[in-house]
Amino acid sequence: MVVGLPALFFSWIFARVLALRILAYIALGVWTVFLVVRLSLSAPAVSVDKLRPLEVLGESWGLSRRPFLSLLGLLLLLVVCLVLGLLELMPYSGIVVAVDGRRVFDLPTRGRVDPGVPGLEGV
Repeated sequence: MVVGLPALFFSWIFARVLALRILAYIALGVWTVFLVVRLSLSAPAVSVDKLRPLEVLGESWGLSRRPFLSLLGLLLLLVVCLVLGLLELMPYSGIVVAVDGRRVFDLPTRGRVDPGVPGLEGV
């Protein structure tokens, strides 16, 4: 029983540290999204006004104060559209991913017919 107590103690410590690390990663992700949304108007502010870099960041911070949720929704919609667009274009990129796991990457070559990859007959 004495051998099991240190293992139990260290597993308890490990679980607490792991939970704290997960919470720290979530907090860091939320803070990063917040900063990206608040500073997303720095490029338009730099193109409209001739300001120094720190003034541009302050201007972007001030411009994004009221429409924060609208900007957040717009940026999330942009990310979703980019991911869906990349997923839509994957079959046409020349990289074929097999479902059965035998072939991970198969780049089609000219003059070779590979009957194992659907859609490449006659290439």
